[in-house]
Parts: sequence; C-alpha cells; structure tokens
Amino acid sequence: MPDWHRDDQSKLTVIMIAVIVIAIAVLGVLGFRRYLQDERQEESIRKAAEEYNVSMLEARRRKADLELELAALTEQGSVQIENRGTLVFLCTEPDVRVYTDVRPIIEEAGFTGVVALSYDSYPGETGCLSEQQLKELMADGWDTVVTVQKNTDAKALFQKAKASGFAPKGIYYPTPQVDETADSLAKDLGVRAVFTYSSDGISAEPSVYRILTLGCNENGIKNITEEGIASSRTMALSIGFRNSRELFDETSVTNMVAFVKKKTDAETVKVASVDGVVTGKNEVEHLKGEALKKTESRRKALQAQIDELNDFILTGNALGAPLPPEIEETPGEPFVETTADSAGK
Repeated sequence: MPDWHRDDQSKLTVIMIAVIVIAIAVLGVLGFRRYLQDERQEESIRKAAEEYNVSMLEARRRKADLELELAALTEQGSVQIENRGTLVFLCTEPDVRVYTDVRPIIEEAGFTGVVALSYDSYPGETGCLSEQQLKELMADGWDTVVTVQKNTDAKALFQKAKASGFAPKGIYYPTPQVDETADSLAKDLGVRAVFTYSSDGISAEPSVYRILTLGCNENGIKNITEEGIASSRTMALSIGFRNSRELFDETSVTNMVAFVKKKTDAETVKVASVDGVVTGKNEVEHLKGEALKKTESRRKALQAQIDELNDFILTGNALGAPLPPEIEETPGEPFVETTADSAGK
C-alpha cells in the first residue's frame, strides 16, 4: 500500500476517534446538566412537599384549636346554669298501685309526682285508683296530664279530666314519635308541658316546652340522669305498669328515688311539679340564650376562620397561597346572671 494512502487512512481514523470522543463528551456534558437539572427539580419538589406538609399540619392544628374554642363558647353558659336542672316523676297510668305502692316511695323522699290519664285507663275504672284517691294525691301536690295516642280526641279527654276536677297541666306522648301538632295542641289546651320520649326538645311554640321522658328501668338510667343533671336538663322519670322500659319494680324505683334524693340534698337538681319543671326549663333556656348572645361575634369569627381553613385544607391551597391570617382575640362581655323572676319576663 502506498505511503500516501496509508497516511490518509490514519488521518481518517484519528478524525473518527476525535468525533466519537467529542460526541461522548457532549453527551456527558448534556447528561450531567440533565442530572443537575433533575436534582434541582427533585430538591424543589421535596422542598415544596415539606412546605405543603408543614402548612397542612399547621392548618389542621389551628382548625382543631378553633373548634375547641368554639365548642367551649357554645357551652359557656353551662357554668351559669349549674344546679338548675329539674326532675318530675311521671306515672304513665292511673293504676291503683300508684296510690298503694309508688306514692309511699316518692313521698317518703319528700317528692310528689304526676299521673297520666287516658281513655284506656281512667280513675274509677277496674284496676285504677279511685277519683277520691287521685284527688287526695292532688291535695298533696301531685299533678295530672292527659295521654295523647293515635286517634285520641285529646281535647275531649282534657275536658273530661277538667270536669272531673283533675285540672291537667300537660300532655304525654307514650311513643317515641311525637305528632307534629303536639305543640299547637298544648297551646290550644292552655298547657305548657309536652312529655315525650323523643330526644327532640325543640318546640314550635315559644310558650310550650318539651320535657324529655326517660323510663326508670331503661339501661344505664342512672348515668343518663347523672349526665342530664350535670347539664341542667329538665327531665321526667316515668313509672308504669305495661312498658318494660318503665315497668314498676319496687326495688328499682326505690333505688332511683334514693339516687335522685341524694342529688336534691346536694342541691344539684330539684324535683318539681309540672309548673315547676316548666319554670325551670324556661329559666335554663333563657340563660343559655343570654350566654350565646354574649359570645355571638366571637363565635361567628371562629366559624368563619374554620370555614377558611377547611377550604385551605380541602383544596390544597397550601402550595399556592399562604395560610389564612389568625383572628385576633376579642374580649367577651361579662356574663350577668339572670334571676328566675327576670328570666320569665
């Protein structure tokens, strides 16, 4: 092979090697730059994720604190209404055992009760106490109410009881479901108390109060009553002779009355007549309303902040927007306790 041909081939080889080396170098530089770019991007993502997590944790912490404060404000009136709860013992039938068995237990503790009258069970009928016995109870401070059941002519029953000299002070619903006309019926009859097993204590009539009724034999009745007393609720403890939840048992009723007696001796609750529980419930509702008025502006501000934080958390705005500013503390107005006399005005 001529020398000149060999030299050209060598130059070509060198050029090819140089091109390959340059290509490798360029690819290496590009790869390194891409690597650095990826690293910076990953670091940016990590940093954003950390900021997001911190923001979310802070938002949830602030939301939890605000919810606790809101709950505390909502219950602020509880201190002012401590020891204002009232109880009444409701005998759901005028069974003769109300006179012979229940009366001695209740009156020995210094209490009186209420007797519910119905078309199915009325004084003077077989198995019921006599009209004279009921009037004797009423002379001792006992009250009466009329039982309202499906298809009951409550107004006629009420007038019958009134004509007999029993002067009913309220109406009683023996089933969990309360007729939607209960409150207007009570108003029409001129009474203010609706005794009901329904947990819905809201009346459609401002002058009428729903009294939560609990059977003396219900499971955990002492704990339920204890909680009700602690929150100054107005309740009726029912004693009956048909329904298992309230079925009369001398031992259980004696124990329940003794339990309530301890509470009244400690002045944490009082046992009252129908008028007494209505007055008590009116007073408690009035005081709760006053307490809520004192904290209304703060509660609204707290709820608005909670709503903002909910939006912040749910929409993921932490990546693109700062946390909503914290609301400033505003001093609440001092709570002025209202007396029972002024509460009814």
